[in-house]
Amino acid sequence: MFDSLSWKNVDGQQLNGLITGWTVCGAEPINYPITDGAIIYLRDASGNLAAIEMGQEPGGDRFYIRYAKIPSGVAQENKQS
Repeated sequence: MFDSLSWKNVDGQQLNGLITGWTVCGAEPINYPITDGAIIYLRDASGNLAAIEMGQEPGGDRFYIRYAKIPSGVAQENKQS
């Protein structure tokens, strides 16, 4: 599912404005059990879904944040599998 999303890099200074008004509806680690990041799932008041991925870039010298809207069809497919 995540490879098909249109991920966009987020400037850390803009993160608060991007997620204001959204509700956290889930989360999961990346590369468990090493866990070098996390994906946080968000839902807005209209039921739209999005994901924020935060983690450490390969080499461990930088932190990244990226954002993607989750199309409703993708969200439904994921519920059924």
